[in-house]
Amino acid sequence: MGLMEKAAGEGHAYAMLALGHIHAQRKEDEQAMQWFTKGAEAGLPKAMYGLGCYLDRGRDLAAPDHPAAAD
Repeated sequence: MGLMEKAAGEGHAYAMLALGHIHAQRKEDEQAMQWFTKGAEAGLPKAMYGLGCYLDRGRDLAAPDHPAAAD
């Protein structure tokens, strides 16, 4: 993931999204949510969707956050 993390760190939203998916597949929910959040903040709709899914399911949270997922 070295090059992917470098690209994400340089602001490439698709790299942030890819890292979110990689961490999600590995069940590393905290890291996945962080990368989906960064991608969403960069304006990438697919990252917004990924973050919304995490919030809706309550993954890495004490409980689902449906209002935040709807935003």
